[in-house]
Amino acid sequence: MGPLWYEILGKIDPLQKLNVAGGSSAYFQKMAEQGIPRLALYSGHDSTLMPLLASMGSRVWDGDWTPYASMIIIEVCIWWFTSCIHSHTLKPKRHESKTQI
Repeated sequence: MGPLWYEILGKIDPLQKLNVAGGSSAYFQKMAEQGIPRLALYSGHDSTLMPLLASMGSRVWDGDWTPYASMIIIEVCIWWFTSCIHSHTLKPKRHESKTQI
């Protein structure tokens, strides 16, 4: 699981180091200049999701096997207060498929 977390956090870490005043357009311009993507997508199977969930601890994962077609969304939120980045948050979300066979 280490290499996947390294890849994911490698996309998030540069965002924390940006110090940009002037609103969201200036922030996104700075991201583009530094080659920081606005969106990163990864795909995998249950054998990838399970260790990823387990590594986040019991507050995120209840210990059950993920249902078919599950996904995890890690969203980085940037809060603007007086033109400054105030915080970043990670929000893992679990989607349960309602598909019946």
